[in-house]
Amino acid sequence: VLIEMAAPGLIDRYHVGFFLVLGLVTFALAMSFDIKDPARVTLNSDKAFWLHLMAAPFIVHSILALVSSYSGQGSVGYSVAVIALFMILAIVALVVDRRALLVSAMSYLGFAIGYLILEANVSEEAAFAVTLLLLGGFILLIGSGWSLLRRALLAPFSGQPLLRYLPATT
Repeated sequence: VLIEMAAPGLIDRYHVGFFLVLGLVTFALAMSFDIKDPARVTLNSDKAFWLHLMAAPFIVHSILALVSSYSGQGSVGYSVAVIALFMILAIVALVVDRRALLVSAMSYLGFAIGYLILEANVSEEAAFAVTLLLLGGFILLIGSGWSLLRRALLAPFSGQPLLRYLPATT
């Protein structure tokens, strides 16, 4: 409100950048609470959870709006960029042990997979079924293997001082 009062229309003109910065600042604030409670047993962890939940859609939607402005939504390039971004977000989510980024990007991933399948001249019904099957399989895989994936991702960094600020791998 203060920004809009000081510079009317500024947020409207630069909404993608504004919400990206807002998301990154909120993510940093969430991480500051997570760092205070790596064991996730105090109120700081609850605060971090809600802040991660707020930050994720701002970050994901803003980045994908930027990608869309360069590659055009509904293209093979955009779909590949969405899948690549999802993989990057998955790594970040695993490192910080928070799933909010993945949840925010899940629908984009589904649409990207579906688009790529349709580009292979598959019927819409088959594309829909295969997309749901792949998305569901991925959700089951990452959900059931979260701890294992996280442990494997962080293993090369064991003993590094920064890991003491993250939840322990189980």
